[in-house]
Amino acid sequence: MPEPAKPNLRIVASHQEAEGPITPGEVLHRIQLMKARCAWEEIIRSFHPLEQKVPEVANCTEASLILQEVAFALSQTKRYEEALQVLLRCHELSPNSYHVAASTRFAV
Repeated sequence: MPEPAKPNLRIVASHQEAEGPITPGEVLHRIQLMKARCAWEEIIRSFHPLEQKVPEVANCTEASLILQEVAFALSQTKRYEEALQVLLRCHELSPNSYHVAASTRFAV
């Protein structure tokens, strides 16, 4: 009797180092995987502060999206002051963003 087919799964762990520079899309993907597990502390450990943890994406156009996710993780761990500081940085990057403005309003 043949063995049942095994799914070809790729495990992505946050502690794995990327081969070469990491892209903003990869950062957002990793954050989404962590969010699905409610791994708030893992998100914070991996990406906060963004400028130190992943400097190659800190000034890209998607940095505001990444920072919003980090701020959300901070708020989930009740680190509201830090979350507000990250949201203010998002506002500097995207001053016309409704999502940033709304998030900042609820963080106050």
